[in-house]
Amino acid sequence: MNKTDSRFMNDSSTIPPFTELPSLMSLSTGVIGNSKTNSYQALEIGTRTMKSFIGSNFGNIKQSKKNVVLPLASVSSAIQMNNETVVVDPLIIFQRTTITKKNDGDVADFLKYELSPFPLALFNEGGMRKSRKSSLYDAFPEESSAIIDFKSSINVVDGGFLLHRVKWNVGCKFSSICDQYVSYLIKHYGEKCIVIFDGYGEANNTKLAEQRRRGTTKMSVDINFEETMTVTVQQEHFLANGRNKTRLIPLLRQKMSSNGIETRDAKGDADTYIVRCGLEKATSHPTVAIIGEDVDLIVILIALAPAESDIYFMEPGKGKVEAKIFSTRKLQQELSFAQTILLLHAFSGCDTTSAIYRKSKASTVNLFKNQLSQMKNIADIFYNPSSTSDAISPAGEKMFLAIYKAPANEYNLNNHR
Repeated sequence: MNKTDSRFMNDSSTIPPFTELPSLMSLSTGVIGNSKTNSYQALEIGTRTMKSFIGSNFGNIKQSKKNVVLPLASVSSAIQMNNETVVVDPLIIFQRTTITKKNDGDVADFLKYELSPFPLALFNEGGMRKSRKSSLYDAFPEESSAIIDFKSSINVVDGGFLLHRVKWNVGCKFSSICDQYVSYLIKHYGEKCIVIFDGYGEANNTKLAEQRRRGTTKMSVDINFEETMTVTVQQEHFLANGRNKTRLIPLLRQKMSSNGIETRDAKGDADTYIVRCGLEKATSHPTVAIIGEDVDLIVILIALAPAESDIYFMEPGKGKVEAKIFSTRKLQQELSFAQTILLLHAFSGCDTTSAIYRKSKASTVNLFKNQLSQMKNIADIFYNPSSTSDAISPAGEKMFLAIYKAPANEYNLNNHR
């Protein structure tokens, strides 16, 4: 036997290029077929079917179901109708809809059937649609930067913002990194500041899923470290791993406490905890400021701050962009939609809700300004803890109709589509 042929046979038999599977699999998508998938027999089935038609009149030709070819798409894009698997082809559906519709009323009837795997107005292939939350700051009137002395005020600092704000490099010791955070706090916010860190728990919820989604572009392995050890990965990659942050925070809290800086660990929603801490301090101190970048903080602050209080919020500057300072008293007095701010933020997209396709924060703000009375009526239903789903559902539908500028006499979202 030829040694070359023998070697080739040995290699090809012991190291096959493809995994042996009992079912058909797409090399491009990885979709695995089932026992009924027979697209690889299309030529054979088609030839056999055509031969069976020879000698028959056209009017007498009937196609047998056993001669139907089921492609791999039938695994993920098929529905059951009368015990029969029917592949859903979006192009064919669109063509037939276009041909058969006689008026807009027919389209409304067609859209009663949910054929999309998820609501496209709220979700995409990656999950919830996201909006640029920070654009909401543009709707808020600012205060002068000279109005508050941060060295003498009580400053509540978002620990999540702080972790990324202070920059450190590969090669630094963790003890030195902790000192950098302490120096930054004392320099900018004084020793009276309070730093609140997110607990970064393991509970599965929408907000935790959003935090994980943001960290998918930068990854890091779990790192067990002590103060004397040296950082071996870049800061953003290190902080993208929640378990690394969970290990770093106790070191930071210990170092801050030893320098007279109060720290707290938020249980549950950190944003709400930070705002409530600021409200608590405002009862005993004339000037309180909340420091952070997340617009969720100022939204919650506007909603929860008593009318008689005046708490400041600062979004620190970055590069040539100056810091922005806001007063709750000014915001509550000048924003016509202040009482409905939570509803506005939720329907225009936040950490726990989807943004609506092609509907920005700015357009939603304009809607609330122009239709304030209707928005307040809808907000009352959502804000009422005793509201039932029967009341919330039509209120939500009215909200969507308003967002999509439906006529005043239109009460059905499906018809408006």
